[in-house]
Amino acid sequence: MLSHRSGWCLGWLLLDERMDSTMLLVFLVAVGGAIIMFWDEAIGLPWPRDEPDWLAVSSLLLTEETVSPREWLGGGMIVAASYLAARLHAVEAVQA
Repeated sequence: MLSHRSGWCLGWLLLDERMDSTMLLVFLVAVGGAIIMFWDEAIGLPWPRDEPDWLAVSSLLLTEETVSPREWLGGGMIVAASYLAARLHAVEAVQA
């Protein structure tokens, strides 16, 4: 089972926990995704816009969870299906 601590920031600050290379990679991918999702064109920075965005940010800092390989696979399949649907829609829009 893959173990990952999304609340590593507080663990590092309060408990002096250190990340291994896998945790660092997961963290960097998560931060990259958050930057993309929270990007605000008006100010040119990633910033939460409303209460649900702030709730998402706070939940990342305060949770600790274990993710099984099955859940990783399911998440990957959702991402792949979303990408393919968007790509097909873009191709259709260009051809129209």
